Amino acid sequence: MDFLRALFLAILAGHIVIAGCSDTKRISRLEAIEIAQREARLLGYKVEDMAKEADDDNSAWKSRLQFFEANDPDVLKKSPFPELLEKLRGQAYWAVRLSVRPPPDSDVFDGELWICVHARSGVIIEILR
Repeated sequence: MDFLRALFLAILAGHIVIAGCSDTKRISRLEAIEIAQREARLLGYKVEDMAKEADDDNSAWKSRLQFFEANDPDVLKKSPFPELLEKLRGQAYWAVRLSVRPPPDSDVFDGELWICVHARSGVIIEILR
């Protein structure tokens, strides 16, 4: 049993590659969004009512971090950011933003849920509410 658990963890960590699985293969943007939506449903969110956003460069996520860095850098020093940024360091991931849809006459999002999905395995790395 311990051997199987160790093998499973090694595969997840990418130390062992299963035949047919390339280390460079990535899940698609749509797959990452589907994984994030499934996780959000498990957390009790009505994803049908949420806007979904993800792109190859994680530009919305990077923009959010730059906003904090420029306007309130102390936020990035408080939990959960240090731990989150450490988990993401060196990882290939999709930062999927699910947010409550604003009223039709507004372009402001109200309430964000960030779900970071590993780009190769599809495993949830972290959730930020």
